[in-house]
Amino acid sequence: MPSSVVSLSPLSTSSLAPRPSTATPGQQAYIGENPVVVHPRRGRATSNLNDLESFAEKKVEEMTRTLDRLKYVHVKSEADKLAKQLFQSARRALGFLEGLGQLHPFASGVVKAVSIVVNQECQRHENDAHIAIVHTSMLKTVFHLRFLNHGNSTSYDGELSLNEVMEVLCKNMVGTIHSFGAFVDMYHTHWQRTVKFIFSHEHKRKLEQFGEEFDQLRREMDDIYKSKMQIQLTTAVANTTEILNILRFSDPNTQLLAQLALRRDGNDGGPRTDKAVIEKVAAHMKEKVTHTMLNALDKDYNELVQRHTPRYRMKCQSIEASIESKRRVIRIQEGHFELIQDEELQRLWTDFAAIGDIIDEDGSGYISALELDTFLKSEQRCLPHWTKPQWFAFWASGWHNNNAWYHDKIEQMMQSLPHALQRTRRDPHDTQWEIVTKMLLPLKSLLLVMGNDESHGANESDVPHQLLDLQQEFREREERAISDRLREFGSHLGDRTSIVTVVGDSRIELHIMPLIYILATSLTQLTTKVVNQRQRNAEDMCEIEALVMSCITLFVAFDGRLRDLSRGWRLEAKDIGMQVDRYADGLFKKYYAKPWVFHKAYDDLRRCIVEDEHELPLHLRPVMRTQLSAPMDAVATLSRRVEALEARLHPFSTFARKFKGVFQRMKAKTAELRGEVGGDDQRASATGSLPY
Repeated sequence: MPSSVVSLSPLSTSSLAPRPSTATPGQQAYIGENPVVVHPRRGRATSNLNDLESFAEKKVEEMTRTLDRLKYVHVKSEADKLAKQLFQSARRALGFLEGLGQLHPFASGVVKAVSIVVNQECQRHENDAHIAIVHTSMLKTVFHLRFLNHGNSTSYDGELSLNEVMEVLCKNMVGTIHSFGAFVDMYHTHWQRTVKFIFSHEHKRKLEQFGEEFDQLRREMDDIYKSKMQIQLTTAVANTTEILNILRFSDPNTQLLAQLALRRDGNDGGPRTDKAVIEKVAAHMKEKVTHTMLNALDKDYNELVQRHTPRYRMKCQSIEASIESKRRVIRIQEGHFELIQDEELQRLWTDFAAIGDIIDEDGSGYISALELDTFLKSEQRCLPHWTKPQWFAFWASGWHNNNAWYHDKIEQMMQSLPHALQRTRRDPHDTQWEIVTKMLLPLKSLLLVMGNDESHGANESDVPHQLLDLQQEFREREERAISDRLREFGSHLGDRTSIVTVVGDSRIELHIMPLIYILATSLTQLTTKVVNQRQRNAEDMCEIEALVMSCITLFVAFDGRLRDLSRGWRLEAKDIGMQVDRYADGLFKKYYAKPWVFHKAYDDLRRCIVEDEHELPLHLRPVMRTQLSAPMDAVATLSRRVEALEARLHPFSTFARKFKGVFQRMKAKTAELRGEVGGDDQRASATGSLPY
């Protein structure tokens, strides 16, 4: 039995009745996002739960069939597609589990944990088939809780109740699910193919361990059902280890590098500590060897997982905080301000309806009551001691002024970086520092993508001192909060969820400028420190690379936010250019107008990490360039062709210049000869004889 699972002896309990819904009979309640009509006689939100269970059961059966197909797939791209299908089926089965968690409170923690893990995996651009197999085992184990709604529990004096026994098991299950989620998040955080390949044996061993733990939990659940509820089940637990061993994908890199894995399990660390081997693997994987890669491979695998667990815990807390309920839609153009409950805010709303652009999270032109309530109560968007007029004044003008202030400060810092790098001692053998130097140079364009060129350099003398005080107070508070989270989470922001966790808000555009300012400040200070060092510290180099990767992640998240907004505006048949010009005070305007300018900086950074013809993982690739910069891509292609043609014509132009000189000398000589001939003609005409 896995150590993280507590042994449960089959003990008896009193009967457990489903928890009644808070809705009155005849009203509509919700299980998760699924409407449930409350039965007028029973008064319970269970009338639709059976339908949800039937639907979820079909999804679990779909997962089983997909898993069977996966056994016979030997091409990785096809396996990844089936993995995506497994996660989508799992996500659609969550509705029933959410309802089950409401009826059985001791199971709610399990449902919440599994929902976070499944939803995070569904949001990833790339899925791994091996991870999908264990995900299937996890969901089937959690789905086994459905038998709580079947049969009646028996109770005996002096024995623990069903609730108490299941509470212990569910706590074990929550711990296992969170540990599995942290492992998966760590796996995706260290996305370099070189790291994944060298750690592949450890990854597989860890997946087998989690598969065994989920299978054991399901067996213990069967024992409880048998002893407590008199339900006899035939446990058919799939052998996760066997399925993992069946998967064999034809990967040329794996075949070429198989001999390098022979010493992996040795006490000396094998290829993990052999830099020559790492360089060979990276060369085959078309990746550059960075300090971050070497640092990860130098760590003990279990230590790597343990160090990532607090980061994952912070992510989970951030995801839980962003869960939203059903919305009441208010059309801001129609001015239904009477639906706003705060009387002071209701009066101000009639005069400052334009502030709705800041509150309108999806840019739809609608504001829900939840959006307004969330905006007012969010600690990241409003200081608790501010009055409503102060709140309006800041978000109507002060926030925009703060962004201009941050933009100017970031620009000044980025301009100082090249001068600092020029003072560095050049060492032709220090390839890692060369990579870091090339990373730092394109950052200026990437970090100044946010904002509108027309809005920078705000003159503080034109701003009332009361508003200046609000701006400074908000800046100091926000910078302090983001810095504290960064210290706890770490400076490496690997995905959008990491950004949301650090800024404490799902609307990253509201806080992206102070976050960039903090990262740029750390980057400038650290670069100055490294430049002045006689011998560079490896940890400092890793920190610089982490900050640069965080800047790339921010750029991609900014790009993705504009993509999502544009999709909504397009569906509503709105002029996207006009919406971009208005939304969030034109924060996206510069990027929308000329995305190709900033993608050049992105491409320069990408080439520092992977070979020229290769891309970063999908979650680190901007997508707006494929939609908006097609004309410029054509121009760039034509420009490259012209450059290639000029290179091919260069020898001919050199020959032409040489020939031109010879020709000019021949022409001069000819003119000279003609002059001599002209003189002879004149003499001949005088004597009446010919010159020859």
